[in-house]
Amino acid sequence: RGRATLDPSSAPALVAAVAQGGDRALWDLFDRAARRAPTPEVGIVYWNAAARFNDPALASLGLARALTADVRPQDIAAYLGRYLSNPSVAPQAWAFMKAHWDDIRPKIAVAFSEEALVGSLGNLCTTDARRDIDAFFTAHPPIRAARALERTIERIDSCVAFSQRERPSLAAWLAADAR
Repeated sequence: RGRATLDPSSAPALVAAVAQGGDRALWDLFDRAARRAPTPEVGIVYWNAAARFNDPALASLGLARALTADVRPQDIAAYLGRYLSNPSVAPQAWAFMKAHWDDIRPKIAVAFSEEALVGSLGNLCTTDARRDIDAFFTAHPPIRAARALERTIERIDSCVAFSQRERPSLAAWLAADAR
């Protein structure tokens, strides 16, 4: 009563956009809004948007939430995938996944969750990340996501090749444009 509401169709995009430059005070507001949400679907809008914050300390808070009952098993792959899609915190999210794999794995036993989470690793676009992902899953073979892992490695390889191929042209263009 007396509160403004967000249009449900634009709320996820708006909340995510605001989060990008957010600080701890905004994080706390998101957390409070998620906890007071009338349904889990509304609450997850705020917690998913928390993955857009660029502050590593806030990312740590959000990643730790993945191990709690706050994030439902059917939401965990998408939840962690959002952290993996944020270039500012993606390496941190991957390190978190590796460190907590034994806790995460049972939570992604829901249909297609393992595939989705492994697929999200394709956002890491470095040869070091590719080697690390390959080594990790050699030691911890995916149960249902072998094909997703192959596609992820291919996606990283394509990204790295594109970056290596286009970086010199982009640098030359930027240098010429700066003159």
